[in-house]
Amino acid sequence: MTETTNTTLSQEERGPAQSAGDQQGPGKLEMVLGISSTGHLVTDPVAKGTFFHPIGNGIRCVHGGELKDTTLLQGHTDVVNCVAISPNGACLASSQLGKHTDVILWDAVNLKKRSVLCVHDFGVQDLAFSHDGKLLASMGSTKDDRIYIWDTSTSNYVCNASLKGRSFESVSWRGSLDERTGSYVFVTCGNSGVFVWTVNPYTGSLSAPVECNAGSLKRHCTCCVFDTHMGSQDLFFCGTTSGDVLCYTYKSVILKHVFPVSKGRINTMVAVPQTDLILIGSEDQHVYAFDCRAGASNKLVQVESGIVSIALGASSGSEVHMFVSTHDCTIWGVTCTASGGRWVASEVAKLEENHSCAITCLTTTAATAAGNEYWFSSDTKGNICAWDSDCKMRLKLNLGYNGPKTMGNLLGQRSEDSKVIKVVTSMVQLPGPDGPTLLCGKSDGNIQLFSIQETPQGGLSLKSEWQVDQAHKDAVVTSVTCDGVIMASGSSHGEVKVWDFGTRRLVSSRKDHVSAVTGCELIQQGQVVVTISKDTKCKYYNWAKNISGVFFVMEASRLNGLCITRPDEQLLVSAGSDKYLTTWNLANTETVFSVQAHTQEATCLSLSPSNALVVTGGADRVLRVWGTAQGNLRATLEGHCGAVVCVKFLSEHKIISADDSGAIILWDCAGC
Repeated sequence: MTETTNTTLSQEERGPAQSAGDQQGPGKLEMVLGISSTGHLVTDPVAKGTFFHPIGNGIRCVHGGELKDTTLLQGHTDVVNCVAISPNGACLASSQLGKHTDVILWDAVNLKKRSVLCVHDFGVQDLAFSHDGKLLASMGSTKDDRIYIWDTSTSNYVCNASLKGRSFESVSWRGSLDERTGSYVFVTCGNSGVFVWTVNPYTGSLSAPVECNAGSLKRHCTCCVFDTHMGSQDLFFCGTTSGDVLCYTYKSVILKHVFPVSKGRINTMVAVPQTDLILIGSEDQHVYAFDCRAGASNKLVQVESGIVSIALGASSGSEVHMFVSTHDCTIWGVTCTASGGRWVASEVAKLEENHSCAITCLTTTAATAAGNEYWFSSDTKGNICAWDSDCKMRLKLNLGYNGPKTMGNLLGQRSEDSKVIKVVTSMVQLPGPDGPTLLCGKSDGNIQLFSIQETPQGGLSLKSEWQVDQAHKDAVVTSVTCDGVIMASGSSHGEVKVWDFGTRRLVSSRKDHVSAVTGCELIQQGQVVVTISKDTKCKYYNWAKNISGVFFVMEASRLNGLCITRPDEQLLVSAGSDKYLTTWNLANTETVFSVQAHTQEATCLSLSPSNALVVTGGADRVLRVWGTAQGNLRATLEGHCGAVVCVKFLSEHKIISADDSGAIILWDCAGC
């Protein structure tokens, strides 16, 4: 076990959270889109409508349910997996995965770090505050094998104990002190059973856990909650992988009832204060209302994916508001009311949709015939998403794969059911006489063109106009570009092809690179293709004259980003694994400037419409805005919770960027 260290930060060390509208200097975070597909969602019990949830290595706070008013809390070094908030809304706790796991306590009002608790060696499984907010339980993973009880006022631990190799998933505190001893009581449950613990914070004692007797019944428990209304009977309830709810008595630690509720795994349970209602979220996509007095349940609402968490909003005795998060990273608002002796859903609204995995590419905006502007994003699960000017998702199209929702199937790899995910790996919007189109290079080797269509009802759709099958056989189309007449594409095998865009006829094909092509651009009225590759080379190919050559070589540096100033075609801008941003004169191939842009690999870049600015994104989670002519730093944009994977200028003063956690951030760069 590592030495226990509790780091309490001074006011100077705390620093500001990244908040929309709060950043000083040129460039500021305007909006954050995204939510972890597995992390908890919790609501502020005081600031109604405000909720917190993990996103990559950070925590996103949405104030008052207003998506444009968001704050990012950053301080973790690995993916955040748990968040919990004290009953009085004063303290927020968060934890992460990985080794040497930190638990961070935040001032939930001012959104500043209070302290960092460094004791867990191998990840935290769950966090929970006591009923009065004075104690926090941090339960380690099976490998970590310890549970700690913390004094939230001092950030010191009160006591700790070994889990003795037991596997637990959830921890929940009793809603009041034990009447006999004055001790705090909590329950842990998991595959190893259900155990009751008692804590005396004044003596620092944590009793040996008492296993609850379930007789011959074998269940894998996933979550637990104490009854908040029938306290005199001392009941608590556990959800299971089989969809049953187990009812235990706390004092006698025996199983009292088994209630079948769901057809799928129960992932979350929330007791509504001062009622008999327990809200249950299941893997079968349903939210259930469970009456713990009658032992009866009914379906409240079905959503589009398995339920991850439920958090209470404003509630009364006869009306309950809740936020529901799902595996596909959608947040729903649900209102249920008591009617005829049961609870029914009276209002259901989809509040927010997001990507549930890493983003692969972004496009700039284009206006439809009706004058509406949209930009697009794609992800590693084969989804194309359309967003309007308010950054609201208007469309999610999956390219033919709806298999297991796992992260293991990337870029054409096979999934558990042997299907292939068709991932868009390169994407560009093109203007057209009948409205904009979307040109996509895909992981299955195909190139596909979609028309962007608006319906009379205000909806949006993508219609496939054509597809070039096996444009790059047995390879991933890693880059595609088009000037309206000529189309060029590059592949993961280093092959470069030139096409007649109107007829889709192959004009020329060359294997110019020994590694994957990471970018291609057309110049000189489409007669010359400029390409970059992971093989460190930037090459040009005049397909009309069948002339090719090496434009430049970046020693020991994979090239990741390429842009050319338009319409003058005077400058070429590149970035790569050497962390540098470099600008070249296309006429004489001389370097205009080269500057270290990031502390880790530079992963992407984009030019502003006027060519005055260039923005770079890096694996260091930072964006930097530069003057294109001289390479002077104009702004540093910090806020991403994962490595930045793509970035685009939406306009001269708006930047959109995405990272490998699935988060998308809109930036205002006015004044840069």
